[in-house]
Amino acid sequence: MGIIRYFKNVLRHDRNTRRLLNDISIQNSSLANEVRLSIINQRIEFLKNKTLASTNLGITDEKVFPDKELIVSLTTFGRRINEVYLAIESIMQGSIKPNRIILWLAEDEFKGKRLPTTLINQQKRGLEIKYCEDIKSYKKIIPTLTMYPDAYIVTIDDDLMYEFDLLENLIQAQLGNEEDICACRMHKITLNDQKRPNSYLQWDLQVYPKQNDKSSLHFLTSGGGTLFPPHCFNDEVLNKEAFMSLCPKADDIWINAMLLLSGKSITKAYTHSRFGDDFIEIRKEQDDALSNENMNPSNCLNDIQFRAICDKYDLYKYWI
Repeated sequence: MGIIRYFKNVLRHDRNTRRLLNDISIQNSSLANEVRLSIINQRIEFLKNKTLASTNLGITDEKVFPDKELIVSLTTFGRRINEVYLAIESIMQGSIKPNRIILWLAEDEFKGKRLPTTLINQQKRGLEIKYCEDIKSYKKIIPTLTMYPDAYIVTIDDDLMYEFDLLENLIQAQLGNEEDICACRMHKITLNDQKRPNSYLQWDLQVYPKQNDKSSLHFLTSGGGTLFPPHCFNDEVLNKEAFMSLCPKADDIWINAMLLLSGKSITKAYTHSRFGDDFIEIRKEQDDALSNENMNPSNCLNDIQFRAICDKYDLYKYWI
């Protein structure tokens, strides 16, 4: 059989093939694209079928943390409402199920409107859909922190399909690191000669730190899958006026700053990929993705927002 047909056949039977492809150097760009699209389509088809046909609960009453709930929290907006079920279903099909999965939607955008059948089906299997004020990407975590302060909260993004053992790996990382925040993907801030942060574009991205490396320069990316234990943040984290004025388009910057203020460390969870990207992007190119604006080399909004936070809360003292 031809090589493209061979790859398609393998992909139908081996769930781990996507990881193996990281070690394969494919010179033919059209072949590489064919393989990538086949991987995405295979995963989408599996999750779509589960969403439409399954009657099994995607959550559980069993608690992995004594007397504490494990909540997966996310948000979405715009046309992504039609695809967010894929991220949710990838969690529902995981090796460990959470006690709650909460999808936060902006009241002004969605309340009173009919939601996609996929989400209605998932509601029957445990998905909770709640409405709140439109605080942009902060809807992913702030409302859940407010409503369930004693819970373990896992944040995910709406445009990614996650590995089956995402929650299991985060929970495993939490054992022995009870006070830490456990993240699948993290960066490392680099400093200039004056001990001030370099541009975000010059940071060490998607690092894999050594065990017990608790550097204050670690910077988690919450959408890659991050587990926050109860009461890990400084109380300032809920200051809507501050985060919407200082960094309205960069919730991760705010989250990391609030962890620094609380003196918490970040632990890297095990991921199949060394770089922490244990997920498949639902859409490779997104015109509405904040990253296009936040990481623009000519006017990097991440730098502007990060500097505003550092100045406001004097974060520089943590890197002296």
